[in-house]
Amino acid sequence: MESAATRHRSRWPGIQRAGTGVGGHHQRAIDLKIKNKLDSPDKGLRLEASTAQAIRPLVRDFDRKYGRKGTIGQVDIETNKFVIEVTGGTWADKMEQIERLKQPNINKSGKPVIVFAPGWNGKQVRGVREAGGSGFPRPGRVEEVPTRTR
Repeated sequence: MESAATRHRSRWPGIQRAGTGVGGHHQRAIDLKIKNKLDSPDKGLRLEASTAQAIRPLVRDFDRKYGRKGTIGQVDIETNKFVIEVTGGTWADKMEQIERLKQPNINKSGKPVIVFAPGWNGKQVRGVREAGGSGFPRPGRVEEVPTRTR
């Protein structure tokens, strides 16, 4: 019998179905974090959670904080291949965050940083790309940009 994970068809081109390598206990913790944020009155938290839920079979980690209470940084969604920052806000406050998400103390394996920002315009997406991330305003418009510079 085919599992739900096997039947999964990603709406996100460039993101392939792959085992996350994460154990069952951690998967349940991720599911609980997603559920709690889906129930939040905060629109931004619900956007993060609904995005993670849409690609759930690919999610390796969700809402991971680095440093004491997230003082170093916070990763919204992590897959085996990408770090995904989800935002409904403006792009100006994301440039510094993209730089932090590229740092080895948060992103040890140098995964590309993607910003999912529904409603952003082309200028805002270009700003993210210039900062070394990938930006896209909706599923289906993923353009990978290298995270590391030589």
